[in-house]
Parts: sequence; C-alpha cells; structure tokens
Amino acid sequence: MEVVVARRGVVVLRLRHGEPPPSVAAGRSGGRCSRLLLLWTFAVGFAAGLFMFASHVLAAVAAAVLFAAMCLYTCLCLNNAAPEEEQQQPPVLLLPGQALPPALRVAVMQQAVNGRGGGLRQEDVEAGIPAFEYSKQGSGGAAEAAAAEQCAVCIGVVRRGETVRRLPACGHAFHAACIDGWLRAHATCPMCRADVKVVAGGGAAV
Repeated sequence: MEVVVARRGVVVLRLRHGEPPPSVAAGRSGGRCSRLLLLWTFAVGFAAGLFMFASHVLAAVAAAVLFAAMCLYTCLCLNNAAPEEEQQQPPVLLLPGQALPPALRVAVMQQAVNGRGGGLRQEDVEAGIPAFEYSKQGSGGAAEAAAAEQCAVCIGVVRRGETVRRLPACGHAFHAACIDGWLRAHATCPMCRADVKVVAGGGAAV
C-alpha cells in the first residue's frame, strides 16, 4: 500500500498492483476455500458411494478420474484468482476532517520514515526548529490557527498543550514527533512541499 500525503492535508491511499484491501482479500480467500472444501467433500463422498454400490474396478477408475479432475479444478481456481485480485484499485481520499484508522496511521508514519530523498538530521531539526506547546489563541491569527489545527503527517488534530514544531518557511505546524520522523526522510513541508533548510550552528533558513 502506498500512502501519499497530498497538499492541504489530503491523504491518498493508493493500493499497489495486486494488493486488494484487506477485507476484500479475506472475503475472496474465504469464499474460494469454502467452495473447494465443499467440492472435495462431495467428491470423496461420491467415490465412497461408488465403492459401496458399484464394482471395485469401475469405482477405482471413476475415483481416479474424479481425483484428477478435482486437482485440475483446484489449480485452475487458485491460478485464476490471482489476475482477478491484481486489478488496480482506485485511490482512497481522506480529507482533513476524516479520521485515519490506527493501522493506516502507522503506515503513514512508516512511509514518512522510509521515504526516498534526503532528509535532515534530528539534532539539526531540534536546534533549528524549536518545539513549543501548542496554543490556538497564540498562533498568530484565526486563519493561521485554523490551518494549524490538523497535523498533515498523522492526520490527527493538534490540540492545545501538545508539543509541536512550526516550519519557518511556510508557517505550518505539526506534532513534534510526527514532523521529526518526516524531516528525517524529507526536507520539505508535508503540506505545501516548501523546502526546509537548517543552517549550520542552529536556526532554520526561511
């Protein structure tokens, strides 16, 4: 699964080719197993009935043919299930007001830490972008406060009293732990992609 944090906190969950949603994959797998189990049960019962009510030679031949047919059907059923599940799934959009499930929140954080591209060192982030206690009233205006109410990394609400960092280039604020993980992999703002540069000796370049 690919997790993309788009602009303005919109998250795009894009399933990779051949990766259906977990609930859909579980349902398909359970349905196939149930059908195969039912067919194999019928085949074994039919073969046992032949041995009971028909000649042993005829029953042996019929059982061998039935066993071969069931093995072939099982292989075809399992092989044909793969292309069906490999269809591209449409991306799922999560707007800033929507809650992100815990499992997907972990995926967002993992993607941030393991993302491609050069990031910043943790000591440079701490020295150049100081953390502070979030206070909505003191964030510099109603518009700015409203924009900073949600962390675009974890898609969680930034509440009063939580520790945050505000990026100097764009003014967007995030949970300190969230933005620290992001900046270790990306030297850009998660929301607007503005470059985040930390100068030597502490302080951040605007």
